[in-house]
Amino acid sequence: MKFSSIPKTINFQDLLEHKVHSLSPTDYLNIRLKSKFIYLEDLIATPIYGKEVGTSNYMENSKLKFIRTKCLQDTSILLNLDDAIGLNPLSFRNFNLKKGDILLVKDSNIGEVCYIEKDLPNYTISGGVVKLNINNKLDKFYVIGIMKSSFFKEQIDLMTPKGATIRHSKDNFKHTKIPIPHDTAIIDKVSILTQSLINKEVELRNKFEQINILIEDELKENQLPYKFDYQTLSFDDLIKLNRFDTGLYTKKFKEIEFLVKNYKNGSKTIIQQGFYSIRGQNLAVSVIGKSIYSDNYKENSYQLILPTNISKYGTTNNIIYFGNKNKLISFKNSDIIFGAEATFVSFIPLNYKGKVTTNYHGTILRHDNENIYKKIFIKCMLDWFREKGILKAYSVGGNGGSFSTKYWKVLKFPLFSNDKQKDIANLYYNPNDEYLTHMFDFDIKNYMNIDTQITKDSGILDLDEQIKSIKSIIDTEIRKMVE
Repeated sequence: MKFSSIPKTINFQDLLEHKVHSLSPTDYLNIRLKSKFIYLEDLIATPIYGKEVGTSNYMENSKLKFIRTKCLQDTSILLNLDDAIGLNPLSFRNFNLKKGDILLVKDSNIGEVCYIEKDLPNYTISGGVVKLNINNKLDKFYVIGIMKSSFFKEQIDLMTPKGATIRHSKDNFKHTKIPIPHDTAIIDKVSILTQSLINKEVELRNKFEQINILIEDELKENQLPYKFDYQTLSFDDLIKLNRFDTGLYTKKFKEIEFLVKNYKNGSKTIIQQGFYSIRGQNLAVSVIGKSIYSDNYKENSYQLILPTNISKYGTTNNIIYFGNKNKLISFKNSDIIFGAEATFVSFIPLNYKGKVTTNYHGTILRHDNENIYKKIFIKCMLDWFREKGILKAYSVGGNGGSFSTKYWKVLKFPLFSNDKQKDIANLYYNPNDEYLTHMFDFDIKNYMNIDTQITKDSGILDLDEQIKSIKSIIDTEIRKMVE
């Protein structure tokens, strides 16, 4: 935990007053503030609690959506609506979800908070989610910034009984403390940084959509004169792919395949373009020997990027560090890391120092002599294929499927012009040495004007770096108010 601590000593009175008279140090974990504070219940209107509908009311194709607790994640201040599920109209309850509302999880991943950045008239919330509105007693975005931090979640965690499979925090969120700093400039700073954080996450998602739109528009607008003609499954198809499952023979799959193969400039596999694949290693103790894992970097340790910690946008959510005496497979800066098992996400590490590796669920795609923008383009095409369901169709096996190495010799990539590839690559990575300067040299008068332009110019990886820096700065400001 970042903000809670165990007292160095406890006296007999502390023991008597403890709810279970415990001698376990962890039962005395606490967060002590050195600033004034106000309880969250004094800053919010009456909470509105979601309602469970039962899995029998889930529908695959429905315009009405059900927001479950998993839609709120610690990696984003925005909702992950990809995990919302279709809902039977007869069970839909309108919670009037509007831009500016806050959703909080009271069950399962307790204390998780997200900001709604646009009206969601067709969405409803589950029983584990609470809708909150902040009053005018304290700056709204300052409160949101505090609520999104580990400081807030740790408070709820300490108030919630341990041990249950699914934990229920009930109304404990009302009793969390929101610090009021002695220096009110901190309130303004955290408020502005939180607004910047929201803007950057919105822009990051927009950039991802822009990339997919650019790819699809380029393909559709530059087709050869041949017309798509869907043919039913033939014996030759079965012989060619040696597959009996239906994913590769659907009309949807064939349409996407035709769109790429019928591109005017042609298409090739990445193998034909000089890339080669390296499968990540098995990191089990029996294979590589004992490793020492840590959340913090230590000299000569490996940085482990797992496919499960790569977002669909091509950013990393978490890096694990571990020490091992063996020489493990490492990737180089600008290699493509591809989640070959179930996730099918991809990431390009840039400006990483030291040894970086992945596990056997990941595949490294390497081309030592290729320009970086061409590698980024291949990564973006993989994202487009994933969004279209193509990678899932190629995958085999259970638990989400596995993208077999042999399909790198089959999957075709369109040969876009260099200029078009650069346009797409710049939306993913467009670095500038000054992108972070205004955050650490914070000037309340000029920050938003500078930041708005930087956000517009930045690529996905650049925005991700800025987002992580903002979170770190907010954590530092909170730490100043904690003993």
